[in-house]
Amino acid sequence: MAKNFLIIITLFSCFSFIQSLEQIIPNSTIQLRNHENCFTDFRDVNSSDCLPYERDVKVWMWHDQQYLYLDARVELTDAFNPSVFTSRDQWPNADYLRLQLITDLKNYYSYCYYFFPLGNLYDAVRSSDLSLDKNWNSTYNYRSQISEDFWEISAKIPFSDLRINGVAPYHWKMIITCYEKNTANSYSIPCVNSSMGKNYFREALDLTITETVTQSRNFYLRPYLLGMYDNIERELQLDQDNLGIDFSLKPDYSSNFKFSYNPDFSDVPPDDEIDIYYSRYAPTYPENRYFFVEDFNVFGLDYDSFYTRHISNPHYGVKFTSSKPTYNCGILMVKDRSDKGGSGDYYNLITYRPVSEYYRMNFAFFNRMNKHYHNDIISFAPAFEFIKNNTIWADLQHSWLKNDSVSNNGFFVQTGYSYRAADFCLAAQFEQMSKNFARDMGNIYEDDYYGWHLESWQKYKTNKGILRDWSWELWVSEELDNRSNALLERIFQFSIEQNFLKNITVKADFKYVREFYKTSYYNKYSQSLLLGCEFFCWLNTEMRVTRLRNLIRQEQKTESGWSHYLGLSGNLGQHFSYSISAENIDYPELDQLPQLDPDYQLLNCDVSVSLSNNFTINGGWRYDNYEYYDYSVYDGYYLNIGCKPTLYWDIYLGFKYSANQIKDSFSRNYEYFYLKVSYKI
Repeated sequence: MAKNFLIIITLFSCFSFIQSLEQIIPNSTIQLRNHENCFTDFRDVNSSDCLPYERDVKVWMWHDQQYLYLDARVELTDAFNPSVFTSRDQWPNADYLRLQLITDLKNYYSYCYYFFPLGNLYDAVRSSDLSLDKNWNSTYNYRSQISEDFWEISAKIPFSDLRINGVAPYHWKMIITCYEKNTANSYSIPCVNSSMGKNYFREALDLTITETVTQSRNFYLRPYLLGMYDNIERELQLDQDNLGIDFSLKPDYSSNFKFSYNPDFSDVPPDDEIDIYYSRYAPTYPENRYFFVEDFNVFGLDYDSFYTRHISNPHYGVKFTSSKPTYNCGILMVKDRSDKGGSGDYYNLITYRPVSEYYRMNFAFFNRMNKHYHNDIISFAPAFEFIKNNTIWADLQHSWLKNDSVSNNGFFVQTGYSYRAADFCLAAQFEQMSKNFARDMGNIYEDDYYGWHLESWQKYKTNKGILRDWSWELWVSEELDNRSNALLERIFQFSIEQNFLKNITVKADFKYVREFYKTSYYNKYSQSLLLGCEFFCWLNTEMRVTRLRNLIRQEQKTESGWSHYLGLSGNLGQHFSYSISAENIDYPELDQLPQLDPDYQLLNCDVSVSLSNNFTINGGWRYDNYEYYDYSVYDGYYLNIGCKPTLYWDIYLGFKYSANQIKDSFSRNYEYFYLKVSYKI
């Protein structure tokens, strides 16, 4: 009897301990600071034994069913770095406090809210691969105050910005992180870090909200007017194509509908200049337009399958996404204007994805079409985590292409295995593509091949002496012809990175490629050494020297060369920041043919002047002097002045210019001034 009683007491104690690990966020209409809603146990995520944080940091949280409130107090030290003012979602490179909310425990993502000393607004969605998508925007706000001894934060986060499943009580997770810029140390509740893979989300702190949350408002309407002056044609463009509107509706906490007519991206900076001139494949650029990146992760596709940068001049777009406890679904329809006066193309995407904690299946249909053309793809992509951190997955796609002269179909298959836990990753993949597979709304570099690749990386933390940590990464792949089994391409890449004294990085990288081109095999390689230094907030440097051997396809031979890269960035005071990168590529022995350039330079320069977080001037310069035929120089400038006088008004004044030097004179691609005014209703 006594033994049974002891077992019952032990089980009850264990249950009580487990219950105590789940933090209940109290409901209150006034500021609430007490022991029950206070978080103080910050731990060093860089140390193997999770040492406690020596500074006094306290965080209090409560809610009123519409908003989540956060108060924080951080003890200051001599290393405290407030950095600079920036416009929204521009990284200030400062100390910060970050709150991550995980409202969907099966899909492995979190909402990230950053709080900076100067009140900068920066929010993002952290995906299951631990990457940050800063294009998600919340309507959160906070007040930051710095005294002699403490930095204090008072924040207000609306529940209406979150995807919330089910009914109360809500069982969520959260991670609170305090970061020191000058020491590059992170301290977190609980002690988790981004090298843990999905365990980063699983081991987050449990929290519960027992009351039903409500929406104060579930829609917004944002009309805008764009006035543009074309300095080449000497005309003012102010017609129906310069009037646009964004409409967003949230039928419930887990769904979002958005319609955009004449979406405008005039204030989006131009892409950086990169070296593409002797590349095997056409370059791809990251999507930076808010309509396309917002909630794109719900569709479960990557940009190789659906490359939205093909949609260069959208006329209108409709998007619906929904995340339920057992499934995700999404619909995207966009009409693109034609560059040549035709009807333009339609892009359509529909996905449905049943999910659970350990498996998911993504069904997708997507196409690109116009009056005389159809390219349709159906995709089935299951993934199963059969053992924790061990996942097998596949992606099966079938395509149909039909136009006035062609009608065919093809297939694409990918399957793989991945393991990721702690500081180690291993992944293997096999893929095959038929000759007639077509994916014109995505990216295809070649077809009629099969291949495999293997990648692995590992990180080591020492925290002893001058060496802080180091890591290695390995990538091996092959592509072979479907019919002859002949090798098309083999890639071997290996790199080692070491971090010293918390602010010095040394990285060595070696890449070897054996490529089949026309009738012969060619061996290419690159060997690079990178040195990065961050000694002062006003001067961060990155220097890279690379020895190259590339295939010059026009000559059908390989040539050796050098690449020298220098990057500079920093903050000058609280109002000015800059970023400059310059690269010189030189092939000394390359024959002087008219269509080849043996020596050329690339330059990217961006500066930002921020009088406050609501008034920012951004400008930049893009330049390269790669010579081909009669072209010798590309020159581009931009200037954006952004002003947000109230929470609802946005005003942008800007200038964009792009030109190519042809023979001895410059030919302007475009040159215009614009004024864009929008109001959020």
